[in-house]
Amino acid sequence: MEQIAKEVSLNPIKQGIRDGKLKEIANVLPFQGYPCNYGAISQVNPSLISSHFERHLRTHINDG
Repeated sequence: MEQIAKEVSLNPIKQGIRDGKLKEIANVLPFQGYPCNYGAISQVNPSLISSHFERHLRTHINDG
């Protein structure tokens, strides 16, 4: 079972370990392991997005 490594720079996805063994998800027929891709929603500060957009917009308005 994968998990996000919050302690490591850039937060990579790593294999989870419990009691010295790799965590695994139970097989559910007809699937083995995960029936779908692992997904994580990125979290971005909305104020950073809006300030970047505003700077970009001002630059193009002033140039044109």
